Amino acid sequence: MRRAVEAAERVGDEGEKARLANNLGIAYHQVGELVEARRLYQESLKIAEELGDKGGIASTLHQLGMLAQDVGDYAEARRLYQESLKIAEELGDKGGIAKSLHQLGMLAQHTGDYAEARRLYQESLKIAEELGDKSGIAISVGQLGRIAKLEGDYATAVQLWVVALGIFEELRSPKADIVRGWFARLRDELGEERFEEVLAKAQGEGAVNE
Repeated sequence: MRRAVEAAERVGDEGEKARLANNLGIAYHQVGELVEARRLYQESLKIAEELGDKGGIASTLHQLGMLAQDVGDYAEARRLYQESLKIAEELGDKGGIAKSLHQLGMLAQHTGDYAEARRLYQESLKIAEELGDKSGIAISVGQLGRIAKLEGDYATAVQLWVVALGIFEELRSPKADIVRGWFARLRDELGEERFEEVLAKAQGEGAVNE
């Protein structure tokens, strides 16, 4: 990837350089190299701004927001997501809108505003359904389950996690393991007997088919 960025520099393809720098930033971000990730995101953002590439600007602002969120700077993350969201709305980029809404929901969840988190996840979910984005649907449904769990509504959490797990398994997504982890932690937290009662309640409401 680094060589691809250098090649784009040599041929003077600024748009490709911005895209590759953003992608390389994501790669560094994923392995925890946050200083280098931030440098690459900012490089990508600068080029996108010079080119007037609003889609590129929105994408990189979103990534910078995720980086800020990862280091606990929620105020900065919210500002960046809202900027990205505004551009996505101007462009009519529904996928981008859904992504920003979801991340804003994550921030609300982290700060304990569960009602706002639920509203944002539901908005993101509606767009994902309109787009037929199965992964997006599963991600939002899973987080709605997390909110239910945090509020002590374990049966609803289980119902929603089953839906999310089914979609991730259908897509053969590694995110299926994350949902399985949620089930395992809930079992450990509640104990076997209470956990079985929750499953029975969820099944009684017609949403769980083991």
